[in-house]
Parts: sequence; C-alpha cells; structure tokens
Amino acid sequence: MDNMKHKRLQELDRSDFEIVKGEPDIRGWDVKNTHGEKIGEVEELILDAKEKKVRYMVVDLDDNQ
Repeated sequence: MDNMKHKRLQELDRSDFEIVKGEPDIRGWDVKNTHGEKIGEVEELILDAKEKKVRYMVVDLDDNQ
C-alpha cells in the first residue's frame, strides 16, 4: 500500500501540472540556513499528483560535488 503513495509523486517538469498563474515559481530560489547563509538552490518541486500538492523540494546544495 505504501508503494502506491510513491507512484503518484512526480517532478513538476515531467508532469502535466504547472504553477498557478500569479503564484511564484520557487525553482531557482536560494535556500538559506538559520544564519542566513546560502546553502543551495531549489532545483525541482516534487508533487503528489492525486492530491495536487507540492510535497518536496529538490535542493542543489552548494557544497555537493
């Protein structure tokens, strides 16, 4: 049953969904730590297709090689 939950998760870029007009697309936005230091950038949004909600962000960390 838990596997079914994961099958409905999709990357926004690879889905038929799009950001609602007038709402910000946070892909490309900086991700900061609690000290305000940039630690990465939002690379992609993972959505729950059944619920039509973003569940996760894929973050490209600056120190990730």
